[in-house]
Amino acid sequence: MSKLISDVTLAILALVCISSCNRERVVRDNIVQLTSRPVTLSCNSMRLIACENMIDTIPKQFYWVVYSDSVDCSTCRLTNLLQWGDFIHKVKNGTDNVGFRFIFSPSRRDMGAFMCTAGTLKLSSQIYLDSSNVFARQNPHVPNDVLYHTFLLDEDGNVLLVGDPVRNIEINKMFWELVMNSRLENT
Repeated sequence: MSKLISDVTLAILALVCISSCNRERVVRDNIVQLTSRPVTLSCNSMRLIACENMIDTIPKQFYWVVYSDSVDCSTCRLTNLLQWGDFIHKVKNGTDNVGFRFIFSPSRRDMGAFMCTAGTLKLSSQIYLDSSNVFARQNPHVPNDVLYHTFLLDEDGNVLLVGDPVRNIEINKMFWELVMNSRLENT
């Protein structure tokens, strides 16, 4: 009986190792796909639905993009943007070279709930409604997995970081290092 248990344990460990190797490969492949060409932000083709402060029209050196498509729960993701408030405030106090673009493409079924939620939020950044799926059509290289829908772009649309700086300390550190390095280069 103990031989069977040790064989099963060994088999489970082997499966876990294979699974994590496959997961690393999938992550690497998705990041290579995402960074394979610049991301196009045609926000003028989308509807600006919420912005507590003035509209940010001055070109920036960096843009944080959070994209939510119809597969994702857009209303849930919109509500989660409240956690970005402190980060946005800190960034805007630290530099004027970073913009934010929150782009949502909810399903028709979720549109009412999404618009109701968007109307109640008081975010200090622009939220765009992409009801025509402009973002997805212009950026087919962006993976479908929601893990790759938060990223930092440079002024040319190249992806510099992938991940959520609000929930991931390492992404946050890398972001601030990029900002500080760009300041040093520009002086």
